[in-house]
Amino acid sequence: MMFGVGIAAPILPLYASSLGASWTEIGLMGTSWGITTTLLAIVAGRVSDRFGRRPLLLASAGLSAAASSLYLMSSTVPQVILLRILEGVAWAFFWPTVEALATEVVDPQLAGRAMGFATVSYAIAFGVSSLIGGSIASALGYKSTFAVYLAFSVLSIIIAALLREDPRRASRKVDASDSKTDLTSSMSHEVVLAYTLGLTYTMGLGILLTFFSVFAKAIGATVFLIGILFGFFWMGRIIGSFGGGRLSDKYGRGLIAIGAMLGSTAGFMVIALANGIWGLLVGVIMAGLSIGAVFPVSVALISDHINESVRGLAMGIFETACGAGVMLGAAIGGLLADMYSPRSPYLMAATVNLACAVLFAIRRAK
Repeated sequence: MMFGVGIAAPILPLYASSLGASWTEIGLMGTSWGITTTLLAIVAGRVSDRFGRRPLLLASAGLSAAASSLYLMSSTVPQVILLRILEGVAWAFFWPTVEALATEVVDPQLAGRAMGFATVSYAIAFGVSSLIGGSIASALGYKSTFAVYLAFSVLSIIIAALLREDPRRASRKVDASDSKTDLTSSMSHEVVLAYTLGLTYTMGLGILLTFFSVFAKAIGATVFLIGILFGFFWMGRIIGSFGGGRLSDKYGRGLIAIGAMLGSTAGFMVIALANGIWGLLVGVIMAGLSIGAVFPVSVALISDHINESVRGLAMGIFETACGAGVMLGAAIGGLLADMYSPRSPYLMAATVNLACAVLFAIRRAK
């Protein structure tokens, strides 16, 4: 799934820009995705609790195949924005399901490590495909990347069909009293902090994925180099995800979360002040390391306090917060870029990440 998405994701803003999209319209691409994920993630997570993880993963892969096919036929900015909505549905089905699956098949004390490995798997795919996507687009044109996206979406359908569910799931029933109790636990202090982490880190991630390609091109990066930069970003995420999950198992979720938020703050500040490729490179590596660490820590923090029978629901709430973060980052970032400067979105991301680090430090002290 992530290899196909990674091929196309850095190219989509450039493709929209080539069709005449403004900064605000490019921001709407991220906003449309975020709104859709926000509206559907909780429902999708709950459905996976009741009917199993495989049906949701099959639906997600199928929707990605449909979106990539339609990207090949698109020719206007509104069409691209609408297709981002379809992709939002696919990812609303995907992430709560994968997060619940990854944390329920391991011992609870290893949840951080498990999500670290899960994050590494998709980060490797996204990082490698970003490098390849830039090369393909520069040689064959933007739309060629959508054909590769389609091929890997079809492969994902086949892989999802081969997934074997945990046979113990069939014996787990969720009655009304359990649901009420677990809904209360899904809004506990620790879990709400995890949702806050999701909202915060995805605001910065949404800004990077939505605007960075066009921003980098404006200060001299070629399409090929943009792919290289995204590759280094995902390399940072790989290292951060693996290390962050393991360290949070050993030293606690809060300490690693604070460090990651401070690292993100520094990374976005470097990007905002960059005037060339080397500044962008340093910034994306710092942001990648930090964002990579935040994700497994957040999911592990939720799994520490949520029963397996409704873990999909809790992950759905988390993904709703993440979708809202992408939506807000893209929408506000686009407006700030049009009103002030293309550097403004990264300054906003740095400010929000710093505020989250302070919040976690205060709550941890208590």
